[in-house]
Amino acid sequence: MIIFSNLNILELRNLGYSFDEISNMISILKDRIRRAYISNEEKELAKKIALKKNIPEGDVLHAVLARNNEAILISNDLHFVKIKDIIEVRNPEEII
Repeated sequence: MIIFSNLNILELRNLGYSFDEISNMISILKDRIRRAYISNEEKELAKKIALKKNIPEGDVLHAVLARNNEAILISNDLHFVKIKDIIEVRNPEEII
């Protein structure tokens, strides 16, 4: 199961993907994807942790969402090494 949020959509838009391209990606994964909604509490927690650990707030928000949805965060981003106390992080190569 893949969990995504508006943050993922925003990041894909910032990479140059159109809404149609993103919708197509989501529709291809329809049986394996679940939407997570970001609460104000999660945003505030991510902001506090980001300041404390000097990590981008968006990265921490991904970790908080993964934790709150009982998911494993999959990424090669080195920022996530700093928050292994919050969430289990795996490299994509470990999952394949």
